[in-house]
Order: sequence, then structure tokens, then C-alpha cells
Amino acid sequence: MRPRQYSTPPQLDEVFEKIRNERNLRQGQASNLKGRVAEERVLRAALRLCEETDWLYIARLATSKEDESGIDVVVYSSIGKLYIQVKSSHCGARKFRSKRPLAKVIVVIVDGAMSSTKLENKVYDALCRLRCYFMREYV
Repeated sequence: MRPRQYSTPPQLDEVFEKIRNERNLRQGQASNLKGRVAEERVLRAALRLCEETDWLYIARLATSKEDESGIDVVVYSSIGKLYIQVKSSHCGARKFRSKRPLAKVIVVIVDGAMSSTKLENKVYDALCRLRCYFMREYV
């Protein structure tokens, strides 16, 4: 005996597609919001570091053009602009690096539950590493 072939009625396919699209939209909006909050936290940490550190001047969120090239936060320093990309996971950081292996951008992974102090230390460490990289490259 052959198994029965089942085909979904077109109306049911339309309903399932609509549900999938709505779910994807909600998940995308939630992800975008999570990323925006993380970027703003990194910006606040960078601004605090600028007040405390003599080689860091000011920080800002990236322009839309900079954002398209993989930059989330720009920090002006004594050696020029330092670029930060904010990610919420190691997987996201690896994907970013695989797409842009030569980018002169430091990736900072931000966990939503991370304390402000830990985040500030992480951002400072990242900026120090990027600064050392550029100083070695230009000397």
C-alpha cells in the first residue's frame, strides 16, 4: 500500500506564511532593539572613559554610512579614530570577523546582564588593544 500524498490547501499555506512573516518581524524588531540598547551602553561607557583617560577625547554613535561598513561606536583618541563593533554573542562576533577579516574594528561582546563596571572595563581593554595595534603599525 502506498502512503497517501497530502497537500496543504492554498488558504492554509497563506495563513502559515502570514504567521511566519509576523513572527520574523517581531523577532527582528526585538533583535534590533537589543542591539541598539547594547550600542548605547557601549557609547555611555566610552564617554565615561573619555572623561577619565587623557588619550581618549570623545565618543559618538556611528553615522549610517559608518554603520553600513560595520562600525557602531566611534571614539576619537590621541592617535585618531578608534572603531567599535558591538555584538551580543561570540557567534555574532565570529560572523562579523569572517565577513570583514581586514576591518580595523574591535569587536566588543555585550551581555545584556553585564554590569556597567564590567562593560566599562571591557570597552577600555578593547580600546587599549586597538590603540596598541595602531601604535605598533605606525611606528
